[in-house]
Amino acid sequence: MYDFEAYLDKAKIYSATKDLTLENVHVPISISVGDTLNQQPTHLCELDLKVLIEKFINELQSRASQLRATVKTQYLPVDVDMLPKKQQQKNPRLVYSGASTRVPLRKIRPESD
Repeated sequence: MYDFEAYLDKAKIYSATKDLTLENVHVPISISVGDTLNQQPTHLCELDLKVLIEKFINELQSRASQLRATVKTQYLPVDVDMLPKKQQQKNPRLVYSGASTRVPLRKIRPESD
């Protein structure tokens, strides 16, 4: 999720066409970025719009990489044949050898012996 903040710049006048002139242009000045796995939001503030957008895209790419790594290490489906015999009971949330489709991701916790 993200949130843009902008200010009205009364000095900027933009003529879109000969009949349409925009006054008091909204100029983005800051962006806050958050996600569900990283509880700490990032706040980006920059007067140069091009630099602000570059920082925003870099932050999104960084968070996407972190999210993918977390999902791969903590939530990937497990092949039942690789589990101890005790855990090989049929469970619709696990991936079985020869299964043609993947099932919902779930964190697997080993049973204590």
